Amino acid sequence: MRRLRYGASGLGSLVLIGSLVCLLFMTGCTFEEEERRPADEGRLVRRFVPFEDRWISESEIPAEPQETPLMVIWEVSEFPPGTPPTPAQQQAADELEASCYRTALEKGWFDFRRGLDDGFQLMFQDRRHYEN
Repeated sequence: MRRLRYGASGLGSLVLIGSLVCLLFMTGCTFEEEERRPADEGRLVRRFVPFEDRWISESEIPAEPQETPLMVIWEVSEFPPGTPPTPAQQQAADELEASCYRTALEKGWFDFRRGLDDGFQLMFQDRRHYEN
């Protein structure tokens, strides 16, 4: 079974990750207690930055603000850990990966200078992720 690969190099991966992080910021990834989804919906979470291996119910996310030197990112899943993707999910993931890679190749974004010329820039206080 193929899985998405996240390489340490390559502007395409950085662009995808940077875009997702920016989306979280733009959509207001903080919430008040009354905005939480009911626990019976079964979503699971784990802290991705800084990383924690243990999955918990979404309702168990601490209500108090969480602080680290840069940011806190939560990974959310509706599926228990280790659940393999359905064929349709795997196909969609494969198509997304291929499309991102093809676009990065076509645009020449594996040459970081080209990406910078096209409007990408390093994120504030982050020397590894790019945004546009």
